[in-house]
Amino acid sequence: MTLDCIVLVAPRSGAGQDRATVIDLADGKLIVVADGAGGTGGGAAAADAVVDHFRTLASTRAVHDARDLVLELTALDAGLKRVGQTTAVAIVIRSGSLFGASVGDSGAWLVHGDRFDDLTGNQIRKPLLGAEEARPVGFEAIFAEGTLVVGTDGLFKYARIAAIGDIARGADLGRAAESLIAAVRLRSGGLQDDVAVVLARPA
Repeated sequence: MTLDCIVLVAPRSGAGQDRATVIDLADGKLIVVADGAGGTGGGAAAADAVVDHFRTLASTRAVHDARDLVLELTALDAGLKRVGQTTAVAIVIRSGSLFGASVGDSGAWLVHGDRFDDLTGNQIRKPLLGAEEARPVGFEAIFAEGTLVVGTDGLFKYARIAAIGDIARGADLGRAAESLIAAVRLRSGGLQDDVAVVLARPA
C-alpha cells in the first residue's frame, strides 16, 4: 500500500510544544502526534520523548495491533513521570487498514465521502501521559480510501467540523494541510494555540 503523507507543525510562538511525524515501517507507516501540556512544565520535552520512543520502536520491534500501541503508551506514562505531560496519538497504517491508540485531546478523523469517523472519539482526555494514571484507548479501521486527519487540539478545538472535512477532501494534500492551519488562524495571522497536523491518503 502506497501512502501520500503531509506533516505540518505551526507553533503559536517560539518552538511550541506540538510534535508530529511519519515514520517508515517495513510494511507501512507509523504516524505520531503529541501535544505537550504547557501548564505542567516539561510539556515540549514530553512530546519529544513520545516521538523519540516511537522512532526507536520502529527500528527495534514490530507492533501487531492496537493493543500493542496501548501497551506502548502505558509504558510511556510511567517513563515520563520526571519529564512532563503530553497527549499522544500513534497510528500504524498497513495493507488497507489502520490501528492506533490515543490519550488526551489530540485526535484522528477518517474523512471519506460526505462523512467522517472520529477514530479517537472514545479516548480518555485526562490524565495525560506522564501523570502515571493515563488510560490509553485503542482503535482500528479500514483505510482503503479517504483522508486520515491526525492533529492536536489546536486544530480540532478551533476549526469548524465542516471545514475540516471539506478541506481534507481536497485533491492536493499539501494544500489541504496548509488550508487546515489557515482555518484556525486569527485575523491578525496569529494562532490561539500550537497546531500540528498529519494528512495521509492512499496514493
